[in-house]
Amino acid sequence: MKLEMIIGLFIFAVLVLYLTQFLIRQRIEKAKQQRIKALAEYKARREEVELKARRQL
Repeated sequence: MKLEMIIGLFIFAVLVLYLTQFLIRQRIEKAKQQRIKALAEYKARREEVELKARRQL
């Protein structure tokens, strides 16, 4: 009886750890995608500004 409880708790702990790792990876991936998107938007805006500046010269 005690052994079964220990095994059950161990399995539960492992599942919780896997879930935690999965959620952390998801959050990191989401942050990475947002960073890539923000950088792309920044580059596009900078290019627009450069083009406008060249036209005014």
